[in-house]
Amino acid sequence: MINRRSLKLIGAVLSASLLALVVPVELSVSKMRTTRDVASAQEMPAMSSLPCLNDGTGCRVGSVGPAGGIVFYDAGSPQWWGRFLEAKTTSVPAAGPWGTGVGNPRVANKEIGWGKTNSVSVLSSQSSDFVYTRLASYFGSGEEAFYLPSKDELDALYNYWKSSGDKRLNYAEAPMWTSSEASATFVWYQLFQDGTQFTDANGIIRGLKGNKDYIKSPVHAGSAFKATDFQVIGVRALPANSANAFREADDRIVSEATTNPQCSNGGANTVCKVGHRAGWRNRFL
Repeated sequence: MINRRSLKLIGAVLSASLLALVVPVELSVSKMRTTRDVASAQEMPAMSSLPCLNDGTGCRVGSVGPAGGIVFYDAGSPQWWGRFLEAKTTSVPAAGPWGTGVGNPRVANKEIGWGKTNSVSVLSSQSSDFVYTRLASYFGSGEEAFYLPSKDELDALYNYWKSSGDKRLNYAEAPMWTSSEASATFVWYQLFQDGTQFTDANGIIRGLKGNKDYIKSPVHAGSAFKATDFQVIGVRALPANSANAFREADDRIVSEATTNPQCSNGGANTVCKVGHRAGWRNRFL
């Protein structure tokens, strides 16, 4: 028969055994959680604070770019022009027309990556009449200079602005010029009221011979938007390539196009196809 003293002794032994089994497990779980949480806390700030550099290191959509703008486009891999596009955080009034000179047909490039070469090409022919020259202090200079975006670059920026709701971007709901010419006398622009892109050529506005001298956007039939002063937004590609890289890329694209003499005949005999090259090295896109 077990007396009360023996029961107490057995109870003490059992309690000590249970404590030895339970306490190490609790300590181990607590220690493991603390280690994981600390590791996560150390990793996340390191990732979020990684700077976006001119060579593309640390850049991603939404990050602050090396020139103080916002990265809004990532091609996913290096391209001939770079990989990322960075935009100024504010738009500014054009304070005059896009330009008045007749541009080089090669400035008709609309694709992502062509903003810089378009701006440089027009700059050489437009002189002080060109909006890019007039707003030189806004666009900046040197390695971190911004440029007038191409048609597709501006459209990508509009889509990011509207879809992301990024409050760091302060753009007016106004028409914005691009650097892409539709012809010698017409240039593309985009309404940041609703994202529509126009040239106003080909009879959209009857009798119009050009739009480079516009100060305000015209009122389009069926639209409720009033005539509004034009503005611009600076965009830059990174990693930044030299002007030679742009010219070499353009020459490569042109030289690889299929020669089609009938493409430049015009009229009913025209048989142009995408990628075909006319006799004077124009590209059809």
